[in-house]
Amino acid sequence: MKIIAYARPEQNDMLLELRTLIPDIETLHNVHRIKQEDLLNTPYVLIIISQPSQKEQKIISELIFLKIIKFEGVRSEGFGTVVVENVMDIDVIIRNAKRELKDRIKSDYKKSIEMTQVLTEDERKYLEKLSGETPDGKTKSKLLKKIKKERSNNELEIRGQLTVLGSGEAAAEIAKVCSTYGKMKVLLLDGNLLCPSMDIHFNIPNIQTRIDSHLTGIDNTGINIALDAIAKNADFDSNLKKMVHRIKPQLDVMLGNYNLYNYEHYDTLEFKVLLEKLKLHYDLIILSVSQMPYDSLTLLGLHQSKINIFICDNSEVNIRYCNNVIEILKSKQNISEIKFLSMLYVNGKQISGISDNLMKGIFRKMYIGRLEGKGRKRMKRTFSILKKVEARCERWD
Repeated sequence: MKIIAYARPEQNDMLLELRTLIPDIETLHNVHRIKQEDLLNTPYVLIIISQPSQKEQKIISELIFLKIIKFEGVRSEGFGTVVVENVMDIDVIIRNAKRELKDRIKSDYKKSIEMTQVLTEDERKYLEKLSGETPDGKTKSKLLKKIKKERSNNELEIRGQLTVLGSGEAAAEIAKVCSTYGKMKVLLLDGNLLCPSMDIHFNIPNIQTRIDSHLTGIDNTGINIALDAIAKNADFDSNLKKMVHRIKPQLDVMLGNYNLYNYEHYDTLEFKVLLEKLKLHYDLIILSVSQMPYDSLTLLGLHQSKINIFICDNSEVNIRYCNNVIEILKSKQNISEIKFLSMLYVNGKQISGISDNLMKGIFRKMYIGRLEGKGRKRMKRTFSILKKVEARCERWD
């Protein structure tokens, strides 16, 4: 369980008092930083000390927290809101919330056993320790027989290299889902050398690495430091952690090129060496590149990846362009059609006027679906699409 307090700097005295009761509490000055996908993985308790703006109130009301605690006089509504008069009341509510969460986990595990749903061996042992109950021999046998089949339906096992063309935002969502629904160690490499964007999609305020180098400022990014280390035959492996940004335990991001003048000086051979070195450290590398087929890194990714996913935005012009590029790559670069997939990407606030039938008519078996919707629905749709990618990877192997 994670406990965060929304407060402005002038509320520092109250924050200090809270910390004496809850040492691990985190402070937040901007509600926009909270993402629904984070709340799906970790239960959050939000303590509202300062009055949020109307826009922030709306965001809070749309997110699903384990508990929202606010002081009297603070105007904010949301699921599970509790009003308190003082800090001591918060301590009681937090202890009750922890107990309720533990009871809920125990209840969920019991239901899973009763319905003979899939349980990993670690989950089964945790259940026994938590509730003191052990599944009987028949139930246990049935669970163990189903684990392999059921796990394949609830986890992703995409390994190797995927190239995602045309949308850094879509590549970021794919990376998040791959790292959430699998045990793979995932690296997302921002390879759009003219238009990098992963610092925006992952809210990374400082694009520089943690390595002191002659490369400074906008040149001190992961891809530039990594290529420089390769060119100088320097120690790459032990410094890799300093070249990437850790988003969560299973997901790292290597930021790309932010200096336009570097574009013409990159060497394709060094890019190839970089990708080979990264494969030694990660189960899955997602290379996000532009749709320009003769960009050096794009072309290298197209040839080396198991699968190339073209992201079509919600416009007929872009769909036509993607189709033309695929045809050029098949005829001029001799890349097999089995390596191409296409996906329709619809921004969460937009409504698509492009039908699935139209996409299937243009791309035929290459079309695997549309990424649209919001929140949990969007994540489930992305997961469903990536299961198709996983199946295609297995056939390609």
